[in-house]
Amino acid sequence: MLTKIKITFILLLISLSALGQGRDMSEIKSKILQAQSEKEKIEGFIDLGVAFGKQYPDSILIYRDSLRTEEFTRSELTEAAMLFLNAVASYNSGNLQKAIGELEVSAQKLKENEMLSAYYRNLNLLGVAYSRTREYNKAIDILNEVIEQSPDSEDFISTKSAAYANISNAYKRLGEYAEAINALEESLILAEAFNQYQAAEALAFTYFNMAQMLLILEEAEEAKATYLSIDLDKVRGPSMKAAILSDLGQTYFKLEQYDSAKIFTERSLEVASSSRNLQQIIQPSILLSKLYLNEKAYEEALNILEKPTTYCETNRCPPPAIVDLNIAQMEILKAQGNLELAKTKGLELTDYLDKNAVNHLSKNTFSILGNIYEELGDKEKALCYQKLYSDISQTFRDENRIFKEKSELEELKTMRAERQLA
Repeated sequence: MLTKIKITFILLLISLSALGQGRDMSEIKSKILQAQSEKEKIEGFIDLGVAFGKQYPDSILIYRDSLRTEEFTRSELTEAAMLFLNAVASYNSGNLQKAIGELEVSAQKLKENEMLSAYYRNLNLLGVAYSRTREYNKAIDILNEVIEQSPDSEDFISTKSAAYANISNAYKRLGEYAEAINALEESLILAEAFNQYQAAEALAFTYFNMAQMLLILEEAEEAKATYLSIDLDKVRGPSMKAAILSDLGQTYFKLEQYDSAKIFTERSLEVASSSRNLQQIIQPSILLSKLYLNEKAYEEALNILEKPTTYCETNRCPPPAIVDLNIAQMEILKAQGNLELAKTKGLELTDYLDKNAVNHLSKNTFSILGNIYEELGDKEKALCYQKLYSDISQTFRDENRIFKEKSELEELKTMRAERQLA
């Protein structure tokens, strides 16, 4: 019987050969050919369907339909597998609510048939689906089940690592940064314990997410060390590389290490310019303009903002980016002594804020405008804008957020201490 299944499997490989094959695919295929039971074979077909289905959606249906052949005799196993593959197809097509319902059913069937590898994979995907529908607490409950109940063995290392990464994302979305960072650290410890290492790109995402949260918690030194742990040569695609370099520039800027900030920001701009997502040039351009401003290189500071400004005039940019661009230009013009043009730029920005009802994003716009009017000798308008800045700051100052971030940092320190003691 297993020989017949091998023949079916080999024919499938031939028919799908045009899809390409990486190291992970080779390992899955080898595992199927060496499987000693029908259950192992079916779980291998699930793995292949899921892996190919990410890039080639139709292939998942090919693997599902292959389970209907007479070579497979245990209908309860093939039924559970097909339910799961149907759910994955729904998830990949973006039909999340349908996928959630199907994943709930397939999880039960896989568990009943003790198909543990597929079962925990199913729960991982269900957790991600709940996160994508913003039901983060449900996601956390499901992913905790994977972490706590999946076997502590080498066969389940990738399953647990994925669960840690997915639960970290759910905690991050809830603003629970201590739990989110702790989960990522646990995944790194787990991989090291089994002498298994995440692929370079997966490891880059782990460090990238961790460093971003450390920056939110004002832990710039640790964030810098975390970013520098990423091997940029092994990060594929310019978009991710540009984001890492940009964040490194911001981190060095926070640390007032301006020479390093400039180096990484210029590298980020160079990489971002080669990507399709030109929005990535906005933040590094703004940071580079601030660095030029520190050097009193006013023309260079203004010139570096021309490209992102033109881009946002012809494309839809998010309001925070537009506000940041205009504030940067106001500050440069003011420092340059071009007060009338700085005032005009500031008034245009206040109109934009009012028209789009985004005064909560104004940052120090009104304060800068007040200072401009003061230098122009208009004390009345200067006081008016300074009062407006004070009122908006009080209205939108998020004391709870500031307190929570401090609490998150203390909680993270406690978790790390407890891990050391354990």
